[in-house]
Amino acid sequence: MPSKDCLDSWLGIAFLKSVQDRGTDYEKSNYRYLMIKDLECLKSLVKDTNSDCDQPMVKKIFSKEKNTLQTWVETAFWEYYEQEKKAIERKAILQEKENQQADIIIIQKLGEKFNLNNQKHVDFLYDYLLGLNKECFTTWIGKNFLKELSARTSKAKAKRRKEKFWRACFLFFFFVFAILLENKIISFVKDDQNKIIMELAASNRELSERIQDAMIQLPKEEDAMMQSPKEGEDIAVEPKDNNTILEKYQKLYAINNEMVGWIEVLGTDINYPVMQGESEYYLTHGYDRVEQKAGAIFVDEKVNFNPNDNFIVLYGHNMKDGSMFGQLDNYLDQKYFNEHPEFQFDTLYEEQLYEIVAVLQTKILYTNEEGFRFYQTYHYQDEDTFNDIKKLIQEEQVYDTGIQLEYGDSLVLLSTCEYSVENGRLVVVGRKKQ
Repeated sequence: MPSKDCLDSWLGIAFLKSVQDRGTDYEKSNYRYLMIKDLECLKSLVKDTNSDCDQPMVKKIFSKEKNTLQTWVETAFWEYYEQEKKAIERKAILQEKENQQADIIIIQKLGEKFNLNNQKHVDFLYDYLLGLNKECFTTWIGKNFLKELSARTSKAKAKRRKEKFWRACFLFFFFVFAILLENKIISFVKDDQNKIIMELAASNRELSERIQDAMIQLPKEEDAMMQSPKEGEDIAVEPKDNNTILEKYQKLYAINNEMVGWIEVLGTDINYPVMQGESEYYLTHGYDRVEQKAGAIFVDEKVNFNPNDNFIVLYGHNMKDGSMFGQLDNYLDQKYFNEHPEFQFDTLYEEQLYEIVAVLQTKILYTNEEGFRFYQTYHYQDEDTFNDIKKLIQEEQVYDTGIQLEYGDSLVLLSTCEYSVENGRLVVVGRKKQ
């Protein structure tokens, strides 16, 4: 009989135990034959499968041959196998519990380190776990956790892709709508502007025709300020200051005695009467006192004309159709200045020619701003004020004309709106020619 030390596996130990327990049966020749046959069968099965009989796989291997074993070897084998199987199963259960506990600990630590309610943390954690070379979890607890993490990450990414897609679609359609709306608005505004321009142009033409008619004949109705002349007598119009009005302006003055002069920029369409009324009346009324958006060319009511103030500002709207002072924008180009260097500004009593000395881009100052306010100046009486005028021209001129002012020069400024800055003004400065 072999010793126990030479038997390494549970199968050999089971065989030895069976031999010790059933020695009498072993003496029977027939039973001995069957036993040897069973042993040979077991030996053959183990050899053919090349399996370690200590592994659970043995159940699958030998269960197919269970009915072929005929002696106590069979009983010993299966008794001991069932014991070992249960021991292995108990060991596997204990190991599984240990692995489950390890997975739970890992999940707890991850939960402490990462905020799993934060999508960015979920995305980072999932990418990190995928980047590990070995399995992070060995049990269903850890694998389900990873599966849920993956599902949440995938849903989040899909949701983000969907949101980006719809956001892109929204922005695309918004910009398309904005462009279409902008084109519609521009078209509407242009149509409206064209309509206004046509109305203003018609109004200006009508006004011009009325002025020309007035210069041809006097109104038939008697005017409170003048008498109809007898045949062969000259028209004599007496202004408010009892000075003689130039003949060419007498009829116009008779129609509206708030006329104080005439402005004509030579070589342009600027050719209008100059009005002086209360406050800013002529911002919205024409020479004929009819209300209109283009208004009229006018001066402040504080300006004196007999004798003339030596600093006079004429105001007019910058109309888009070029009427009133709408053509002063051309003076931003020095070439245009070179081609149109003069303007005529007549008072009721004197014809006066002015050379243009500067073109300014300036603005109306706020109350707390420092600077020279040309629009509040009506006459300069000292060199300090004159030097302020020169400083304004030097700082605000668009280009240098090369013309230098001298103390005592009489200046007329043509002022209109300019839109490059808030409350901007475009000013053309003229000096009276001797």
